[in-house]
Amino acid sequence: GYRLFAIHDDDLGAIIDTQMQMRFFEEAVERGAVPWLSGCRLVRRNARLGSSLIDYLFDRSGIKIYVEAKSAVLRGDGRYAMYPDCPTVRGRRHIQEIIRHASTGGGGVIVFIAALPNVQAFRPNPRGDPEIPPLLSSAKAAGVQIRAFSLHYAPRTSSINLDDPDLKVELPPLNNAGED
Repeated sequence: GYRLFAIHDDDLGAIIDTQMQMRFFEEAVERGAVPWLSGCRLVRRNARLGSSLIDYLFDRSGIKIYVEAKSAVLRGDGRYAMYPDCPTVRGRRHIQEIIRHASTGGGGVIVFIAALPNVQAFRPNPRGDPEIPPLLSSAKAAGVQIRAFSLHYAPRTSSINLDDPDLKVELPPLNNAGED
């Protein structure tokens, strides 16, 4: 059978298959292409944290680092990858669990996989879920790393290309994080 994994975007492909996004992210980490996870060892996928399953548990010198990956395939203003595209109770819960873990001295990362060609930065989308932007700003203030990772599909070569393993993240200031 066939599987739809990418859609046409600017003569390239936006990768909409989240399993493919995750596999590519894992491979990039294994190859050492993600500088902010250097020195980390993948311990487990779908690791329990509180009442949630977080995508990854890494270990760096005995410190547990929980990493939650979110797909950011909504394009904003032509040049931004955005998340979410709709309200997400589950997404909020995952972020809150990582904030709790970080507040006890653990490591936490929320990474947005910007699977769109030609994006310059990641931004949270207040129209999708107005609670996400201030929650991400609070997470950053609590010591959670907010990261983005960009890639795209190149149909001419049938390949997935890593554009930026540390794409710029633009978060609203904490005091007006929910304003548009």
